[in-house]
Amino acid sequence: MLAIRETYIIDAKGKRKQVVLDLRDYIKIQEELEELAEIKAFDRAMVDFNRDDLIPFDKVVSEIKAKNNVL
Repeated sequence: MLAIRETYIIDAKGKRKQVVLDLRDYIKIQEELEELAEIKAFDRAMVDFNRDDLIPFDKVVSEIKAKNNVL
């Protein structure tokens, strides 16, 4: 878990309206979000990779070669 130091800007009624972050904390958050996006993309790719209807690459190559009469 990131230790983030934030400062809130409030309106006249005392409601939080904005957050001010230290630049280093902001950069850390950005890096964590990028890593999370990569993890999500990997997870989506693995779901597709594990599908039963996928054809192995070597089988596809063999079928293309057979179709085109290539040895």
